[in-house]
Order: sequence, then C-alpha cells, then structure tokens
Amino acid sequence: MRAVRLLASVHVIDLPDEIEISVNVSDPQYVLQENRLLVRVTHTVTFYEAKTPDSESTEKNAELATIKVAHVADLKLRGDAPDPGEIDDLFRNNTIFMIHPYARSAIHRLAVEVGLPPVVLPYLRRSDWPPTGSEDL
Repeated sequence: MRAVRLLASVHVIDLPDEIEISVNVSDPQYVLQENRLLVRVTHTVTFYEAKTPDSESTEKNAELATIKVAHVADLKLRGDAPDPGEIDDLFRNNTIFMIHPYARSAIHRLAVEVGLPPVVLPYLRRSDWPPTGSEDL
C-alpha cells in the first residue's frame, strides 16, 4: 500500500465551535500492467461551518478546510489478465477494505496536525459498502 497524495488545506484561522464534515470516497481508478494491478482510491473530507437551527437553506455553508488522501494498492496477479468486471468485483469485495485503514489513519493524523478537529472514520464493514454518495458526519 502506498500513500501517493496527502493534502490538508485550511481556509480560515479561527474555526467556529460547530463544524459539519462531509466524507467522499472516489470511484477506484486502476491500471493493469502485465502481472500487476494498481488500484487508486481518493478520500476527500470537507469541513463546513455548521448550519444554524433556523437556517432553511439546503446548501452547505462556507468550506473551512479540506483533506484529501489518495492510496494505491499494488496487487500481484497470477494467471490470465482479469476482465473489467472481475477487477470491479476485486475492488468491491477486497481492495477497498485493504485501503480503508490507511486512509482512516491518514485522515485522522492530518486533521490533528493542521489544527482541525480530529476525524475518526468508522470501521468499514462489508454491509456498509458501497456507500450511497458522500456521508455527512
């Protein structure tokens, strides 16, 4: 497993007391090379100012910070080259579960290092995958 991108950007100096967090997991990108499959997944965590209880707007408030982490799983293959459907099954049933602990750790560490509230992604369970879009925490 390789971390290929770790990015944290904070757009404000003083953070408000209440923050909303949105987590998005990208669709996997992959490259097939002879007997190797490289699978890249990017997790994006966006911090927003929390809405007030009397707010009627359905749009997110101003973005306060963003964390992006991208990881690549380098899988060695045996036998014939897999077809795209087999690669999708491999990702859905295995690779995302190999990448998630690394992303979870990197996101938590980066948030704390740049002065954001700690973010602890939940454990990923097979019953929770695939997600239905971004998840608000």
